[in-house]
Amino acid sequence: VDDITQVIYNLLDNAIAAAGAAEPKQVGLTMQTADGALSILCRNSCGKGAEGTAVNQGKMTRGNGRGIINRVVKKYGGEMETQPGDGCYTVSVMVFAKGEAPIMT
Repeated sequence: VDDITQVIYNLLDNAIAAAGAAEPKQVGLTMQTADGALSILCRNSCGKGAEGTAVNQGKMTRGNGRGIINRVVKKYGGEMETQPGDGCYTVSVMVFAKGEAPIMT
């Protein structure tokens, strides 16, 4: 699976899980490219006082997403920022093309 697809999948998977416990349930994703860089912004509702991520509930079915995103960010010399807010959670990811290889194929 393509690196960027993995990032998008994990961002949306986490956002949908967190928004599932919030009212109103909201998930947004925007992407932009410029000068060989891809910027991804994912924002979701998560309820007041929540951290924006789904609770693992003692199962190993969740919890690898951040590691996958961090691996891709490192591979493409990018950065990731998370920002919890009052009732919402935002993740910003930026990655850069390596040499002649495109970021998205």
